[in-house]
Amino acid sequence: MKKFNIMVAWVMGTLALFIFLRAMINTTPADPVSLYPDLFCWAKSGMYMYDVLIDKRQGRKLLRFSTAIANRGAGPLELRAIVESDGTTTATQWIYNDQGGHSERYAGTFVFSGHEGHNHFHFANFANYRLREVLANNAIGAPIATSDKVSFAMFFIFIP
Repeated sequence: MKKFNIMVAWVMGTLALFIFLRAMINTTPADPVSLYPDLFCWAKSGMYMYDVLIDKRQGRKLLRFSTAIANRGAGPLELRAIVESDGTTTATQWIYNDQGGHSERYAGTFVFSGHEGHNHFHFANFANYRLREVLANNAIGAPIATSDKVSFAMFFIFIP
């Protein structure tokens, strides 16, 4: 009877191990996780723009400034240009995942700036700016003006 109990225990243990191993082998891999970029205005600490200047040359006041966008996300901002037969240049964003794949999505259009000193593409409708009223205690008020130039030239710069 003792040999029988040992044999049953061995069979049951082997069966449990087999079931466990089979379950481990047949598990479906985890779904890929998208590695999105996370863009933000990059400027001096406490500021969102630099090279600020009020231009009064055209008979009105224009606030001119420089700004830069940086990425602190898990994935890169990768835009690819596709020139259509009618000359429209479509921007497609590639979003990578943690399994080495990627997905693609329509992101907008590129505009070629071929005037003097440019000769590169701008990504249209990339940003918008609102000049807001400053309220008591430096609170942020309603917009009093909005931007009309909302395109950016895109360049990759690596800063370790």
